Amino acid sequence: MIAAPAPITSEMGPQRLEAVIAALPWRERERLARRWFSPSALRAAKLAERDDLLLRMAIGLEGSAKAIAEAVHADLDRYVRQAWRFERRANAPVRARDALAHGVLTLTEGDVPSVRQLRRLFGAVAKKDPGNGHGNAR
Repeated sequence: MIAAPAPITSEMGPQRLEAVIAALPWRERERLARRWFSPSALRAAKLAERDDLLLRMAIGLEGSAKAIAEAVHADLDRYVRQAWRFERRANAPVRARDALAHGVLTLTEGDVPSVRQLRRLFGAVAKKDPGNGHGNAR
């Protein structure tokens, strides 16, 4: 039997409340933000979620940060040209790669991040964590 989650109370403390909020999808955070969060905090959360999806799209790709950025950009560009116009208001597609692209484009309101933006993201991750599979990214 699945137990109901513990109710949110004022006694739970700020750390637990932050964990609950951090686990929410960005749309729910946006709803709460209208009343409780600053626009900059919401933007930071949206960008962090976008970056996480982009990093997940790069899993398994090899090469320099530029090569990985170009491959991810090509995937996003392909998806936006072929399926995005039909699927943008629907739930995420079944195919994993398209679901990630759908998530990125939902967060960016249909804008494909530039190769330069992607290169900076993948290059920064490679510098922080040389063991992430993108060790030769520059």
